[in-house]
Amino acid sequence: MAKRKSSRKSAEMRELKKIEAEEENIERELKKFERDIEKLRTEIRPAAIEKFTTKDVARGIVGAIFGMSIMAWHEGVRNAAIEMSFANVIAIVLLTMVAGTSVLYFSQYRKIKEKWIVQQLLPKRFVFLYALAMGIVFSVYVLFNIIQIGTTPTEDIIKLILVVSLPAVIGASTADIIR
Repeated sequence: MAKRKSSRKSAEMRELKKIEAEEENIERELKKFERDIEKLRTEIRPAAIEKFTTKDVARGIVGAIFGMSIMAWHEGVRNAAIEMSFANVIAIVLLTMVAGTSVLYFSQYRKIKEKWIVQQLLPKRFVFLYALAMGIVFSVYVLFNIIQIGTTPTEDIIKLILVVSLPAVIGASTADIIR
């Protein structure tokens, strides 16, 4: 009977060691699986643009030119912009901000779970595209002699650029979506 107990104990010990070995193997596989999942998570994560590249600048320039082409050449729009009160111009600037950030947010940043990306990168991207669009509007108007530096009043230049930058920003933001 003593032999049976000892053989039973040794069988139980072997079974216990076998279970412990299986448990260790499962834990190793689980850790490997978790690493693989994390690797996939970083690869699949929505592409939030953290850096501005020359491609971003090129897309912004082309988008701003296409966007401003809707309104920029109509003399009625130019005259209305010059005659507009600053309260109307400020309303257009606010509309530009809402429209530009909406295009960027709903196209790129809405699906991103990390709040810091939305709170830090979206404003930077919008300010970059807004400044780029205003620079394009100014450059195109100077290039085509619509704005004559030294003769066109500064107030008219500011109004004209801010009003026409609305479609330019929307165009630049839309072009930024295309990857």
